[in-house]
Amino acid sequence: MANEGFFERVYEVVEQIPEGMVATYGQVARLVGEPRKARSVGYALHSNPRPGIVPCHRVVFADGSICEGFAFGGKEVTVCGWARTIRDMKNFGFIELNDGSCFQNLQVVMEAGALDNYKDIAGQNVGAALIVTGTVVLTPQAKQPLEIKAASIQVE
Repeated sequence: MANEGFFERVYEVVEQIPEGMVATYGQVARLVGEPRKARSVGYALHSNPRPGIVPCHRVVFADGSICEGFAFGGKEVTVCGWARTIRDMKNFGFIELNDGSCFQNLQVVMEAGALDNYKDIAGQNVGAALIVTGTVVLTPQAKQPLEIKAASIQVE
């Protein structure tokens, strides 16, 4: 297949993007020697045969936004970890959750109207082991690229 060489070059470049950094589709295209093929970079990443190894989530549009619907946006996930901080704003709150796999925390947004046990969770201490199920919400304008909108939270 003619695209195989191009796709592999894209994957090699994307694998080199450091954690916490991003590159645009256009930048990746230039780095593989095909400056007019930014859309083809997107197609290659959509066909990513090694998710988790080729960090396609680190490639963004020129305006810094992430391609919704494929890598993260809207997906329901369950994450487990320890509460690093819990901030209660009475009707909603934030939990910084860490599962120990990296230094960066994951922000969980919880709403009193959506959780029957909101007061119990908001009253937990730092270090509480939590199981959170919710929807991934992309937040490209915020400090973190995504957060979890909690549908349920259990204390482990």
